[in-house]
Parts: sequence; structure tokens; C-alpha cells
Amino acid sequence: MFELLLDKDGDRDGIPNVLLEAMAMEIPVVSTAISGIVELIEDRKTGLLIQQKDPQALANALEELINNPELRQQLKVAGRAKVVAQFSLEENVKEIKHLLVNAWEESLTNNQSSVSLLKEKFSSNEV
Repeated sequence: MFELLLDKDGDRDGIPNVLLEAMAMEIPVVSTAISGIVELIEDRKTGLLIQQKDPQALANALEELINNPELRQQLKVAGRAKVVAQFSLEENVKEIKHLLVNAWEESLTNNQSSVSLLKEKFSSNEV
């Protein structure tokens, strides 16, 4: 079990590594639907999502995992598959390569430096 804490300004991490690591090791996860967690966990597909600050919802989710071996198995397999497909080093390197090659090709077409083009895209959240 892992609790994601928010600071007094509401700042928080994106996707906690502990969730990625648990899912990669085929451990079913229960988490709250805050921050970037919803990018990782699809409720009842790759994990269970509950409301934050709701101990009864947490207890219910854990009880369901204890009593439902089919759900545990589904979450284990689907969770690992999602981590491998979307969050592995190989996939991240491919994505970065794709971004860099596209920026370079676009810079040649637009007669603009690839560095300034990448800065524009990252600052405008186009990537």
C-alpha cells in the first residue's frame, strides 16, 4: 500500500514509481485517481481506483482483491502489460527518437533550427 501525499500548495508527483514497479512485478494495485495516476491505472482493468481520503473504499477494494482471484489475475496481467508497453525504457527511447527526428525534419522544411523548434513544441505542450 502506498499513499501519495500532497504538499500544502497542492503539488504532487506525476506517476509514482512505486505503482509502476508493483505493476511490473504483477502486483495488483489500489490507488486514488489523482495526478498522473489515471494515465497508468484504468479502473478495474489495470488496477483499482478509489476516492482519496476514503478508508472504507480502501477496505472494500482490498477485500475485493482478497476474495476475487480472477480479478487479481486480470489486474496482474493487464497491469504488467501496460507498464511494459507504455513505460519501458525501450518505448521511452523510441518516443524520444521519434520526437527528435520529427523536429529535425520539420526544421529542415521550415528553415528553423531543430533546437528552437523543440523548445517551441515543449513550451507549448505539443509533445
